[in-house]
Amino acid sequence: MVLYGKSLLAQGVAHLLETDQSMEVTLANIDQEDPMEAILSTNPDVLILDVNNLKDMGGFLTRLLRGRPVMSIVGLDSAESAIYILWFQQRAVKDSQEFLAVMRDEI
Repeated sequence: MVLYGKSLLAQGVAHLLETDQSMEVTLANIDQEDPMEAILSTNPDVLILDVNNLKDMGGFLTRLLRGRPVMSIVGLDSAESAIYILWFQQRAVKDSQEFLAVMRDEI
């Protein structure tokens, strides 16, 4: 799923992904619909958004993270010419040693 608003970058990435026949691309315009509703209704494997739109989305990322996503989140930043990829995996740990072991595996 690609979330876009005023971002031509996100729309361009969506267009690029649509050229790959093996991918199903869903677009959600954050100016016209609630992004959380769109995510919950489609349950995407990957969420792509322009990080510059986040300031206009009223705590969206915080709400999304609190929902414990099982998707990858790709943040595009045209101002910095950067791509941020966040991958979430739910793990339950029982103590600090197990937490440290998980962190070592992820870093």
